[in-house]
Amino acid sequence: MTSLVVEAIPWSAERSPRSILAVRLQCLGDLVATLPYLRQVREAHPHARLDLLTRDLYAGFANTISWFDHILYLGESWTDGQALRSLAPLLPRLLIARYDVVLDLQGSWLTRRLRKLLRPAAWTHFDRFSPRPAFERVRDTVERAGIGDIVHRPGIGPFDTSRAEARLRAVGWRAGEDLILLNPGSHIPTRQWSTDRWVALAETFVAHWPRPVRFLLTGIDRMKERARVIAAAVGSRVIDLVGCSDQSELGPLLSLVQLTISEDGALLHLSCALGVPTVALIGGGSADVWVQPVGSHAAHFSPTRVACAPCLDSVCRYGDMRCAQWTAEEVYAAATTLYEHCRSGAGRG
Repeated sequence: MTSLVVEAIPWSAERSPRSILAVRLQCLGDLVATLPYLRQVREAHPHARLDLLTRDLYAGFANTISWFDHILYLGESWTDGQALRSLAPLLPRLLIARYDVVLDLQGSWLTRRLRKLLRPAAWTHFDRFSPRPAFERVRDTVERAGIGDIVHRPGIGPFDTSRAEARLRAVGWRAGEDLILLNPGSHIPTRQWSTDRWVALAETFVAHWPRPVRFLLTGIDRMKERARVIAAAVGSRVIDLVGCSDQSELGPLLSLVQLTISEDGALLHLSCALGVPTVALIGGGSADVWVQPVGSHAAHFSPTRVACAPCLDSVCRYGDMRCAQWTAEEVYAAATTLYEHCRSGAGRG
């Protein structure tokens, strides 16, 4: 049964809460999606202790977020039993903090148990099942805690970009060149746009973009082959950092990007959270409503006129990916329209 209601007991005291715990254990993209809203909590309560509980798998990225007071890490555990064992050594520290508010942005069996153990005066649980974009459900979860007006506003920095700039210059990026992130990063075939269309999109940018342009490819090893094909076709305009950058570099690198075009994944959510003009390509294998970006700095392509999407299959049952037949020209047109909209000051936060 779908729930459209966030479970919550809101903060009712006249004073500001002294300590707040946010919990999001997985995945990296979902953790990133919480940050614009938690940043607003930080701004509303600058003197409160604001802590984050997440998995140590994401420590490389989380440690670059400077406005948390403490970040606590569970071990790399997927099952409830493993996670419970990882949580046990942290419990004394969590209990001593005496959190006034717990923002459960996971909504799992484990995080519910944790909230009951901590006994905060105010709490919220993430709505895991509503057919709405995750960004909307995160906003609702944070706002229902009653500790501030929470809006869809990007921004999770600041990041020190000096090392990222130096690294990009060392591999060919020059002042005055627009940097566009292309992210064919989904590992699930039904969430992918075909590699030949990524190549065609890059070639369309080269032919028609009004300024000098470079393409940034970054991510984990599983997208190396697709990145290799794009780099081979487009040549020196591609800066290929796939498999050569770690989580700590993601925020600084994406802070330098002028435009992102991305399949579903962590880089899509990070780009949106930073306020980069972002076009999402959402194939039929994604729960397309859930992963839609929000905000005037974002646009998306999702399956249209196909009865089989969203299917949540890992392999297209028809073998033709009919749900992701957008042309390079269509994506380029949407990207340029969005970019100009944001450049005029109407979009980017």
